[in-house]
Amino acid sequence: MTALPTKRLLLIPLWREIVATRIERDDFTVPTPVGTGTVHVGPEWPGDVLPFFPNLVGSLGDGPFCNYAAVMPGVNEAPGEVVGMLGTKGGVDEHGAVEVGYGFNASFEGRGYATEAVGALVRSLLTHPDVRTVTAETAVDNLASQRVLEKNGFVRTGVGSNDDDGDLVLWATSGEPNQVGTSLTTR
Repeated sequence: MTALPTKRLLLIPLWREIVATRIERDDFTVPTPVGTGTVHVGPEWPGDVLPFFPNLVGSLGDGPFCNYAAVMPGVNEAPGEVVGMLGTKGGVDEHGAVEVGYGFNASFEGRGYATEAVGALVRSLLTHPDVRTVTAETAVDNLASQRVLEKNGFVRTGVGSNDDDGDLVLWATSGEPNQVGTSLTTR
């Protein structure tokens, strides 16, 4: 199992025990599959995606196109804290694009954790030979999420909508330096 380290977090691919236990309970501690001890999962995690967890149990995997638990490591034998979740929404498409999504516990928002984690995920995805572009969608009124993408080099590429979030802003990055408002370049 391949974890992605950041300055303050460890992104661990979701594993069966954490998902199955979260379906049953909302406050628990489990061992990690990467030998980093245990993690505490509180009732905030994973937020809006919890209803999808029963379907997720059978499709967990490792590799570039998976979902991660964002873990703030513990100190002095204390368990780490699961503070968010992020990952891809499927694999790479025929144009070399892969979509990412993310969410962080409300009590950890506004501290730069999402920016840090999304940056690590995007950098990892762009090393995959089939990935040319990483995309994302944000609700029009979700300014914090839009700022996370802007800080990670995403540019607005259009608008859309869906039944869950309503009007959306569409985003993309190729990992090359871009300025907000310029057209996206791909490699």
